[in-house]
Amino acid sequence: MPDSVDFAKSEHSDDVKKTYTSTGVLGELFRIVQPDPHFSPCDIRKFGYPTESRITQYPIHTSLLERLKPVKAHYEKVLQYDMRRYRVFEPEIPSGIAIKNKRRKRARDQNLNEPLRDTYNTLITETRQMAMERIADIEFRTKLTPAQMVARHCYALTYEKQYVQDWEEQLSRGEYHAMVKQEDEEVFEEELKPKPLISFPWVFWSELIQLAGMAGDIKSER
Repeated sequence: MPDSVDFAKSEHSDDVKKTYTSTGVLGELFRIVQPDPHFSPCDIRKFGYPTESRITQYPIHTSLLERLKPVKAHYEKVLQYDMRRYRVFEPEIPSGIAIKNKRRKRARDQNLNEPLRDTYNTLITETRQMAMERIADIEFRTKLTPAQMVARHCYALTYEKQYVQDWEEQLSRGEYHAMVKQEDEEVFEEELKPKPLISFPWVFWSELIQLAGMAGDIKSER
């Protein structure tokens, strides 16, 4: 966008009367907005592993984390396949909105919103079912529902520093879904390489919201 913005026109004509650099809010927006949005996935490590205290205050059980790791592995393996298949980054899949980028040059690659949503909805169904099957034989002595317990531990595996680092270390050793690059795989720019994936807990988004809303009633859960 040009720095010079015309806001003044002749009262009786569409001809430009004068052009000047706007110093107001609208002028600032014109200078900030770019024709093509620049998109880059965030890296929770650079942000210091931000978490929501209303969720993290609930206790963690190591045995439950271990049961849910194969579920996380399945979710992220499928997600990464779809990222390569549709040439999108992680946030574009849960949102169902594919941002235009130079990696999608074919006409059929442009309108991906509906395929992304269909793919993600299928993945959510599979992942929820798998997670609940993994804990079906556990009797929880808590006010939280089994799904809420799963949501809490999925959150820990994905956002909390200790568990994220443990997970990344396991991947670095070739465990679970450690990605092996394909010969025909496009090379991402350095700053766009996949970071620790962050969408896994939102398979249980409604339970996460419930946990945050119940945060005041936590003493009995410790």
